[in-house]
Amino acid sequence: MVACNLLARCLLSQAEGAVDQNERRRLAQEAYAEADRTRSIRDQLYGITSSNSVLCRRYQAHALLLLGEPADLKAARACLQYALAFETAHNDNAEWPASGQTHWLLARVCLALDDRDAALEHATTAHRLLAAHNPAEPTYREAAALLQKLSDQQGNTGIG
Repeated sequence: MVACNLLARCLLSQAEGAVDQNERRRLAQEAYAEADRTRSIRDQLYGITSSNSVLCRRYQAHALLLLGEPADLKAARACLQYALAFETAHNDNAEWPASGQTHWLLARVCLALDDRDAALEHATTAHRLLAAHNPAEPTYREAAALLQKLSDQQGNTGIG
């Protein structure tokens, strides 16, 4: 299952970088299938709120985001909302420090769905969590750039 998670993550990275839209879709579909299969097994073994199951849900949502169709984006948003709920439940109903990744993906999904207010809210939370727990990761820089973009569009002055 660890190898399957790694494969899904690698496929997602390749899909993110793919210039050709057909290649991006193919890679995202493969990543989704791998993450879905692994998540199903992990749900049965460890429960739906386990951190490994939540990670698989995040990978599924990321793949759906990359597919980019309206139905896929709505499914990605629902998947990430479940992931946030499960992360919180797994952490004794407190905010989970690793939720920064989930909020970052949710910000991207909300933006793709043209829900700029929700995108800004999630980007702000992602930036805060990633700054505190993962400041050296590329996702932190991407979250900061997204927050800056959304803040500029809202007429705000930066990310603080």
